[in-house]
Parts: sequence; structure tokens; C-alpha cells
Amino acid sequence: MKDKYDALIIGGGITGASTAYHLKKFGLKDVILLERHRPASGGTGKSAAIVRQHYSTELMARLALNSVILFENMNK
Repeated sequence: MKDKYDALIIGGGITGASTAYHLKKFGLKDVILLERHRPASGGTGKSAAIVRQHYSTELMARLALNSVILFENMNK
């Protein structure tokens, strides 16, 4: 491991993996993702695998809605 990275992501679930992917895609050179066990073996991997839209703040609700729209269009 190096001493310095452009981004350090803790957690190899869907959010961490997606964040690492997009940071690299948008030009960051040194991105490291740390996971305690295997990727996708934590909380989300054991959940109902849904994207929740019922948040208590408007910002989080909009972020969730935009995430669903992005997810629905990923294979296009």
C-alpha cells in the first residue's frame, strides 16, 4: 500500500464499489477500496436488495430517486 491516494473508500458493497468505479471513470488516478471480508458480503448483500426512497430530508429523497433513475438506465 502507498501512503497517499486520491480517494480511500471503506466498504466493498454496492455503494463503495460504485463510488470507486465512478471516481476512476471521472479521472482520479489512485483510488483504493478497503473491505474487511469479500466484496458484497456486508449489510446490503444480506438485505432485501432494494433502493429505499423514504428518507426524512428532501435532499436524501431526491438523491434516492435520482439513484433509482440511474439504476434503471444502467444497461441502456
